[in-house]
Amino acid sequence: MTLLQMAVTEKRLGGRSILRDIRLALAPGEIVSLVGASGGGKSTLLAIAAGLDTAYQGQVLLGGVAVTGPVDAIGMVFQEPRLFPWLTAAQNIGFGGSFDDQRIAALLAEVGLAGRGDALPHQLSGGQAQRVALARALVRRPRVLLLDEPFSAVDALTRMQLQELLLAVAREHAVTVLMVTHDIDEALFLGDRIVLLGDGVTDYALPAARPRDDGSGAAVRNSILARLHAAGGLALRA
Repeated sequence: MTLLQMAVTEKRLGGRSILRDIRLALAPGEIVSLVGASGGGKSTLLAIAAGLDTAYQGQVLLGGVAVTGPVDAIGMVFQEPRLFPWLTAAQNIGFGGSFDDQRIAALLAEVGLAGRGDALPHQLSGGQAQRVALARALVRRPRVLLLDEPFSAVDALTRMQLQELLLAVAREHAVTVLMVTHDIDEALFLGDRIVLLGDGVTDYALPAARPRDDGSGAAVRNSILARLHAAGGLALRA
């Protein structure tokens, strides 16, 4: 069964083709890590999936219905938290909707920020701000969660904690996840499969249970690195 289906015939930007002949399908509850060389169109593909970019040839379907603009059923978390500095954490989560205080408080607790609803963004660490951004994406009960390198600006320990948090909320909310990352180890840890974006897409299936750094994804890791090296995409972190 397919929940999110993307068919991008072509996306042009600045007179050149950024994406061409891209087909990607995600099943309900699946977590897919999207990797590729810098400048290869990963963030653009995510914007198309979110309905934020409609200037392309092709189609995105969510549950068989065309996505022609932003919808509540698709949540988005960006590389930066993008919080309104004059609003509290709770107000940022509920911005643009009518959500009861109980739901917002429950989400704050779920992302590890119980009791911090009155904090302003400048009073939060980078990791805490990104937790607020995650809660904001979840408040509308999305069926799909899109993340564009959401943990790249935090320290290593915070990044590991946020990775664990993402897995927990994905299970709790039964949400399908498509996450762009430049970190292969992160892609291996989080994903049910990895999609390499390059000349089309290449799927890599992963073992069902993979403790962090257990080595079971070494073959996939090496294959992705080799393909990126051949394509000149060495910006991807090993």
